Amino acid sequence: MSTPVPFGYVDQLGDTTNRLIVFQGNDTVVTFIVTDPNNSNAVVNITGATILLTRKASRLVPDTDPSAKTYTGAVTNGAGGVCTVPIPGADNGVPGVTWWRLDITLNAAKRTPAYGPLEVYSV
Repeated sequence: MSTPVPFGYVDQLGDTTNRLIVFQGNDTVVTFIVTDPNNSNAVVNITGATILLTRKASRLVPDTDPSAKTYTGAVTNGAGGVCTVPIPGADNGVPGVTWWRLDITLNAAKRTPAYGPLEVYSV
């Protein structure tokens, strides 16, 4: 699964919400392509960036809540704006909907280019 995500400022009521769908019990690797909506959606060079995906019961649950999980991603093609985040199958054991958010820290600036519901489908 590959999802283009904007890196620059986008109206939070805009189109930055992305639905992720995974299958129950399956290991999943999500691939993101980071673009800049303020620069004709040009790809953002994310070389050296820190990639984190936070998953929690809803967007209103604090990141510090014990039920929240954080997955560390990897930059797989910095110049191409590509990063991946693995989500272990053990965390996809219960069908239902949770909330996820992608955070990218680059040059000491943290950005949240994408977020949305994460659905676990029963197989």
